[in-house]
Amino acid sequence: MTMGEHLNELQRLPPSLQKRAVRTFLREQREEANITQKNIAEKVKWSLSKLIRIETGVVPVSPDDVRMLLREYGTSQSQCDAIIEIADDARQHDVFADYRKHIDADAMHAVLDYEYAAKSIRAFEPFLVPGLLQTREYALALLKDRQASDEKAMQIWGIRDARQREFWKKENSTDINIIIHEAALYFRVGEDETMMKQISKLRDFAVTYSTRVILQILPFDLGVPKGMHRGFTMFNTRNPYLDDLVYIEDSREMMIHFQEKPRQFDEYENTFWKLWDLANSRLEDGSQTRDHFIEHLERINRQRFGRAILAD
Repeated sequence: MTMGEHLNELQRLPPSLQKRAVRTFLREQREEANITQKNIAEKVKWSLSKLIRIETGVVPVSPDDVRMLLREYGTSQSQCDAIIEIADDARQHDVFADYRKHIDADAMHAVLDYEYAAKSIRAFEPFLVPGLLQTREYALALLKDRQASDEKAMQIWGIRDARQREFWKKENSTDINIIIHEAALYFRVGEDETMMKQISKLRDFAVTYSTRVILQILPFDLGVPKGMHRGFTMFNTRNPYLDDLVYIEDSREMMIHFQEKPRQFDEYENTFWKLWDLANSRLEDGSQTRDHFIEHLERINRQRFGRAILAD
């Protein structure tokens, strides 16, 4: 993609990611112009701390300030117009605004944005069905098991439901590879009916979104490979103005940005593909990953509940 195409793509993203992209663009334009932070701050009569806060995202930047900085950097008019429009869009309503007030962890705010922006998502879940694939009954039963109040459980489900609706209605497709450890489908969450409906939902996802979603199960009998002690999700944006991200699901809800920690980011990517190859090691030549996944679901459902997967 050209720079112009990347900039046009940013106009369709959530405001928080547009803000991140604008400050990345400003920093890169300054560096390409070989201008130091101190020099440009003096030129536009700002304090150095203001410029640093803008480039690091501590404070927002107005379209007028963007225009002034890009003029000093010698940015082309077409690029300048595009990024100013994005800076203006970034001040508009966030589709998740009504839900963010119920989110405590910074990492989950990032997940909301990156699920929408990512061109590819790679996820491994060792103990639970991933949030984007959960049914309402499964999610609420899980939250009840974790001692969440009814009010808090409904708030969290509201966020999860909004995530699912916004994600699956996207026109621009996202390539998705998800590995679910077999344990996640045997752990008891809610009543038997809850798990049967959840397994049925996974089958439906594999069929309905077969062109963009590839699901696989990592069986018990393949042992305990390195990297399976906690879940993680990798978001790849394929846009030079947006960083790639790893979200690590543990008590700290960590994030690893590629630009900040490329080595750790690469370690998770390597771990994912090793787990993926392991999960596919039983796949016979010529057979489809989707069919293999559905057959595995069917075996689990019959072993657990003595019947075929529920129909729609």
